[in-house]
Amino acid sequence: MVKWMLGTVVLLLIASCGMPSKNKEKTVGASEDVLRIYSDSIGWENKLPCKITYLGKEYDAAIKFRGGISSKYPKQSMTVEFEEDVAMDGLPSNDDWILNANYIDKTFQRHKLSFDIFRKMNPQNRAPKCAYIPVYVNDKFKGLYVVMEKVNGSWMGFDKKSPGQARLFKDPFVFVEERLPNVQEPDNYYQQKFPKQSKGDFNHEPEALKTFLFQSSDAVFLQEYKNWVNEENVMDWHLLLLLTNNDDGIFKNFYLYKEADASQFQFIPWDYDHSFGRDGNYEMNLIDREVGWEKVILLRRLMELEKSGYSKRLKKRYEELRETVFSEVSLLKMIADNDDSIRPHIKANAEVWSLDSEWYLDANDYDQEIEIMKKFVPMRLQQLDDFFNGLY
Repeated sequence: MVKWMLGTVVLLLIASCGMPSKNKEKTVGASEDVLRIYSDSIGWENKLPCKITYLGKEYDAAIKFRGGISSKYPKQSMTVEFEEDVAMDGLPSNDDWILNANYIDKTFQRHKLSFDIFRKMNPQNRAPKCAYIPVYVNDKFKGLYVVMEKVNGSWMGFDKKSPGQARLFKDPFVFVEERLPNVQEPDNYYQQKFPKQSKGDFNHEPEALKTFLFQSSDAVFLQEYKNWVNEENVMDWHLLLLLTNNDDGIFKNFYLYKEADASQFQFIPWDYDHSFGRDGNYEMNLIDREVGWEKVILLRRLMELEKSGYSKRLKKRYEELRETVFSEVSLLKMIADNDDSIRPHIKANAEVWSLDSEWYLDANDYDQEIEIMKKFVPMRLQQLDDFFNGLY
């Protein structure tokens, strides 16, 4: 993918060079509960070797920058691969981690909050777990990062020795009827992540799903859709889109997967910074624009075909969640709990990264952004109550 702001990247690479210094910076993160990265350079294309210290232990690892549109922002996200499994801030041990810069979401919460909600909705729902850790590169404080589990075959628990059964696709264009030009991987249109394409190309499966969604008759659709997708999972994904009002998540920002012992596709949410009162960048969206879930052919057909019974089941599911995960008390508590972990690091992060920049022209501070989320929650719940009360 074409990278933005090459000059900025060069400066970042230069700033990242060097090895551990004898005089470690003490002003921020004096405890060992910080991530210290030591690398001669960090690039975009290939992971380069580095040393990482965490909780008093040194690890061998490899690191690179990551991101598409976000690569233009001054604070860069990174992906890290350790040579052994590491439990980051109490999260399950793994060797692959994402260090999300979270530059445009000044609350640092929208990804984590959305993923946590999805998992709380149903223990069977998969979504990355996240934590908050201050990060240093060559003893220079780089700010607070959201440490995220990386969605891949290993994280899913897929068996690499039997790659022909499980499937994992990232941002597959199954809800876009016409084939898009200039995609990131022309020879891997549906972005198959597991198994590796060299082990078998299964792009024909999401292609077949798309054909079914757009071309099947109503009768065939009603008879067969449960063979293609897990309806419980679809309902929870649908409700997450509605609750968060994430219009950026309807055609992309999700993974589709199949378990080794099942044939139905299921959703994993991904990249939810366009939510809870924001549309990303510096656009506020306190329900000025509602998520266009009806643009998703799967959801539209399920909702419009009365014989599917989907809308009734969706309403019942919402009413169940409204008493638990979707209650105002529960959602505001999740925001407050995250705030407890984030707030001690906000001042130091703001001293490194300005509140606004050429690519993010909004001077709101952390507290103002948290208030947007708190204002959004009761507004959105009332709107959803009205929507579902209007369904038969």
